[in-house]
This record gives sequence, C-alpha cells and structure tokens, in this order.
Amino acid sequence: MTCDFFGPIHDEVRDEFLSSLKLIPGARYCGVAEAGTGPQLIANYDVLVLPTYFETEGHPVF
Repeated sequence: MTCDFFGPIHDEVRDEFLSSLKLIPGARYCGVAEAGTGPQLIANYDVLVLPTYFETEGHPVF
C-alpha cells in the first residue's frame, strides 16, 4: 500500500509529521498540488481521505 499526502503542513506539526513519515514504509509527502491538477491526481488513487481541523465536520449528528 502507498499513502501519498498532498497539501500544506501546519507549522506546529511540520517536524513531527515529516519525522513520522520516515518511519512508515510507503508513505510520502508530495507537497501542494498545482492548481487545476486535482482531477488528474484523484484518478491515480483508489481511496481519497479528506482530513479536517474542524471538530464537528464529518459528524452531522453533533
């Protein structure tokens, strides 16, 4: 399995995130995708995960 990460990294977690990636085989940070390349990038993957920093997002019951 390969896990690619795209997008900006918040400064407060940057060091921990990049250090953790080195410990996980198949995980890599690919940087920020260029504008307009989303559909082509998504077509290369079987699963898409969209993380959030908003506490209630993704939990419509709350």
